[in-house]
Amino acid sequence: MSIVINYDEFLPNIRDNRASSGSVTIDVTQRKIIFNRLHLESGLVPYGSEKAELNLTMKDGQEVTIPLSPSITPINSLMLDETVTIQESWEYAKLSSIYFQHTNSNGATERRTLRFPEDTVIIFNVDPSIDLTTTNNRTLYENDTYNISGTAQDSDAGDVVTVRYSINNGQERAIDTRISDGSSFSFNHTLTFRQGRLYRNDTAVTGELAEGSEHVLRVWVEDDNGGQSEVVQRSFYVVPNRMPELTVEPFGSRSDLIDSDKITFRGEASDPDGNDITVSYKINNGSYQQVYSGQGGVFEFQVEVGSLNDGENNVTIRSQDSYGAEVQKVLRVNKSGESVPLKTAVERYKIIPPNGTAKGVVLWLQRETGDLIANARIHMGANGEPENFQDMTLEATSFVEDGIEEDEWTFDNGEEAENIILEVTMERNSTSSDEGIKLINGVLS
Repeated sequence: MSIVINYDEFLPNIRDNRASSGSVTIDVTQRKIIFNRLHLESGLVPYGSEKAELNLTMKDGQEVTIPLSPSITPINSLMLDETVTIQESWEYAKLSSIYFQHTNSNGATERRTLRFPEDTVIIFNVDPSIDLTTTNNRTLYENDTYNISGTAQDSDAGDVVTVRYSINNGQERAIDTRISDGSSFSFNHTLTFRQGRLYRNDTAVTGELAEGSEHVLRVWVEDDNGGQSEVVQRSFYVVPNRMPELTVEPFGSRSDLIDSDKITFRGEASDPDGNDITVSYKINNGSYQQVYSGQGGVFEFQVEVGSLNDGENNVTIRSQDSYGAEVQKVLRVNKSGESVPLKTAVERYKIIPPNGTAKGVVLWLQRETGDLIANARIHMGANGEPENFQDMTLEATSFVEDGIEEDEWTFDNGEEAENIILEVTMERNSTSSDEGIKLINGVLS
């Protein structure tokens, strides 16, 4: 901010003192008083000596005099053409007057006093100050927070004060802005280090930060009158989180599969930083299913052929660490081919005992005669036990009607069982045969 006082604004009117031109510029921001060829005509000749003084009054009433360096112009006038710098410690000054004195070679002296307009008061801007408490030489790991904190002060009440920072000389960003009341205030700004960058909430405030390099935080305070504190620096270092590692065994061609068959996928996952990881998979646009959780190891999962679409399918396998870093592998599985009639089929049936448990089973199975052989096996055990199928005993075969026979199968488990599963296997010699089972019934004991 600058104030300009032209020659005709001085008191008494400078024209009455035979002045011709000039002005005084007060640059408050730069703390300078600039005399722009201010002339005061002298009536004494020949030339002799000259002097001039700038008189100011401080806020406490103290009078201050600053010597000036006038010169004599060819038109016999005194001229001020210089710049005076105001001391840094001065916050307030009232400009009172400019005193001129010219003594000619005969010893005669002429004195003039030019008074500034009333209320020519300068309130000089004082630079704000900062105290930064952020730790120096800190190392940040994944998800660590980095607090930019401290106190700031601007003794010029009414100034708009802003705390700013930059990282690695990047974009300047504001931490806090407020109107100063002259006292100090605290500030705190929390950043989070993740995926190689510093974030303010969800906004990245840096680019990718290199591991092993020194990174520099710069923080300062500035006001709306051009004042600025010192720029305080802090160094920091980063150790970015590395991606998990994922390998998947090659998947070769398979044939002679039906929809109930399963395809097995295997692989191994690990994390170079020792973080916990999870492995999941999805088919096409389906939801992810977790198949592994731990600090790394072998994983395996199965996919039913029937869950795949005809044509190309994407089986996506991903490994994520506990900080969200992930790596993916996509296997393309092409399901194609024609349906091939089978000569062997297996069906399983869940039997629920009315009383909750049973020790034995009698089964009657009616089937069409011809190219069809049926066999029965059964699992009887507790819920949650591994399945263990055993052959049932064929007790008899009897005639039902033309083309229909009934087989009687039995099984004695010897102890009560709650989980009962019947398995019936049907075999034929020719794929063109169409004989089948017509009825299954039985009793529990």
